[in-house]
Amino acid sequence: MATKIIVYTKNNCPNCMRAKMLLDSCPVEVEIVEKNIEESIEAYDECVNKYESNTAPTFRINGRTIMGFNEGEIMNVLGL
Repeated sequence: MATKIIVYTKNNCPNCMRAKMLLDSCPVEVEIVEKNIEESIEAYDECVNKYESNTAPTFRINGRTIMGFNEGEIMNVLGL
């Protein structure tokens, strides 16, 4: 079963692009849901108010919130 990953992104964000490349090449099965906080007020409110993050990218993986692009932490949460 694929691990669901929600990624909160912004337009023209270099770390968001790096994060998407990392997840696209992930050696485990993942379901990626991208939510752009500049294009969706609902995504912005969810990211900022629910998960208390104003950083892009922000990840929700296995019930955990990861703020910013931290490859090591992402891989650790995925069990890699």
